[in-house]
Amino acid sequence: MLEYRIVHDIPGRMRIRYGRYRFSRNKALAIHFALCKWDMVESADVNERTGSILFTYSVDQRDALIDKINSLDIPHFDDTLYEKLIKENKYLIDYRDINDQYIGKFTAIIARRYASKWFLPLPLPVRNGLTIYHTIRYVKEGLNSLVHKRIDVPVPDATRISVSLLSGQWGTACNIMFLLNISSLLEDYTKKTTSLKLKETLSVNIDKVWVLEEGKEKQIPTSHLQKEDIVVVQTGSMVPVDGEVVNGEAMINESSFTGEPLSKMVKQGSSVFAGTVVEEGKIYIKVRNLQLESRINKIVDMIDTNESLKAGI
Repeated sequence: MLEYRIVHDIPGRMRIRYGRYRFSRNKALAIHFALCKWDMVESADVNERTGSILFTYSVDQRDALIDKINSLDIPHFDDTLYEKLIKENKYLIDYRDINDQYIGKFTAIIARRYASKWFLPLPLPVRNGLTIYHTIRYVKEGLNSLVHKRIDVPVPDATRISVSLLSGQWGTACNIMFLLNISSLLEDYTKKTTSLKLKETLSVNIDKVWVLEEGKEKQIPTSHLQKEDIVVVQTGSMVPVDGEVVNGEAMINESSFTGEPLSKMVKQGSSVFAGTVVEEGKIYIKVRNLQLESRINKIVDMIDTNESLKAGI
């Protein structure tokens, strides 16, 4: 049994640590899904890099949590049981990849700055030369904006750095560039995680659907679905495809698609779209567009290219 120690413990929140790299990334994800099934656990964050697990749990069930932790056999934990669940939660893996990537970048920026200050003290002319070299990028971006008649962020950035250098404030110029690097990194991180969250919210992940074949309803994998097939969707289910209602009536919630919170009635001849939810009723839909061709999927694709869609102003 792999031993652990409690490194943080307050009511409702506990962190335990097994040791660095005691389990792989896949095993960490599998452990995460397994722990979230424990009755007393509200959430669990498993970090394979530090070998730690952070629990948020019901305050009055600390002893039960400790008993469950003591029975957890990490070395012999079978992560193959959770392979399907890991594939279905690919966005969770993407989040971890983004976090790891930006933690590495942030650490590199901090390390370069303070390593050069504390461990590699350079002669003043060399240090000033490096400052000018790093300044060139900001000045070029600022001049490029002015040439194209734009007064945007690179212009005041280049102005601040240039004025600092011209007035002999080399340290101030270095600090400005350092802070700009940090803010740019945080902006990029926020943009990527927000975009990923939007895509996760809008994505349609349905493995199997019910179809009507020769008057009988049967369940088939979504990948086997074809255009003109008749899909059956009833109360509480998500519409998996774009199509036209050929039979039945239902109240459809399109909030994920249109933002409208009120459900609407659909009946024969009405169009329905993937990602919407049947709140009440049962409908038969003739497939017009499969998941990859659906409108909701096109919105997800648009999120990926949102930078190119910025308004010129």
